[in-house]
Amino acid sequence: MKMISLLSTLCLALAVTGCGKKDAPAEGEKAPATEKAPEKAAEKAPEKAAEKAPEKAAAPMVDITAFGLKATAPEGTNVSEMMGNQMLQGPGLVVTVGEAGDDYPKDMAAAVKDMKDTYDGVENVKEETLADGWLFSAQNKGGMGTNYWVKSLRTIDGKAYKCETTASSPEQMANAIAACKSLAKK
Repeated sequence: MKMISLLSTLCLALAVTGCGKKDAPAEGEKAPATEKAPEKAAEKAPEKAAEKAPEKAAAPMVDITAFGLKATAPEGTNVSEMMGNQMLQGPGLVVTVGEAGDDYPKDMAAAVKDMKDTYDGVENVKEETLADGWLFSAQNKGGMGTNYWVKSLRTIDGKAYKCETTASSPEQMANAIAACKSLAKK
């Protein structure tokens, strides 16, 4: 029944939007100039895409109960246990939060160096010092396309927490950055 409902909704959406196809220009008229694909512009500068996005209502907070934390995340985000960490997974977001062990880099320079030593073609590294830690993002090309990396270390209520992801889109990267920067005690 759910499949039939989903298919009906999809068909209705396609009928209403006309599949996104524009009408051909009338004879003698020039075709309108096409805009650059927004995803291509966002791929080159995901943080710029996030900055230029229209203002939205504040993102809802999710509870990361295992650590007594909370973070902003898109509506519909679920939090689940993953090998001692907590995974936040929802529309446009996959990020892992956990206690930073002794093997986790304590400073941003070491984390960036480790990334560059481990992965080929790391570029667009953006470093940000936070009041209680650091966060950096970067990109590289992998076998499946562009990878969007976010790594951070936050000290909250005297404990060090890591917040990180390997995202597949600029939107996921921007949401991961927002989630990591918003980590706070519940």
